[in-house]
Amino acid sequence: MDFTRGAQNIYPEFGQKWSEIVFDFNAFFFLLHFPVFAFPAYLLTNRIKYNFSEYVVVFIYVMAHYSIVAFPISIGTLLFNADMYVSISQPLLILIFVYCLYVLRRLTKYSARVFIGRALVYTMLAILLFFILVIGPMMVLLLIGVFDLQDFTPK
Repeated sequence: MDFTRGAQNIYPEFGQKWSEIVFDFNAFFFLLHFPVFAFPAYLLTNRIKYNFSEYVVVFIYVMAHYSIVAFPISIGTLLFNADMYVSISQPLLILIFVYCLYVLRRLTKYSARVFIGRALVYTMLAILLFFILVIGPMMVLLLIGVFDLQDFTPK
């Protein structure tokens, strides 16, 4: 099954190495979602003065709910049409952002206008942290020698 959406054909060495790392450390990358969601929420919606750890716990529950919803969809997709897995999982990521915003709305007492502004900033900050979550390990792996610059040249 090709999870690279064609990048495996352009960057075969990188695709092979990266997919091995992602599959080996999948649980660790999943755990990193909690602070990625919790940190912007702590910065932007902490009107009631919750601790950062309380936001982490909230997003552990959010990710548990997401897993309960996404698991049957993912298994069904993998069983019946595995090539559509990436196409199906991307809208599920949008669903989790919407659910995170719903949970934050329920936790805070901001007016709708103020919350929409904070929600936009929250979304931008969370997306930025996700990019850092993906690019950061790649940079570290490049620095320690797991990846070579030749791995990024198109074939």
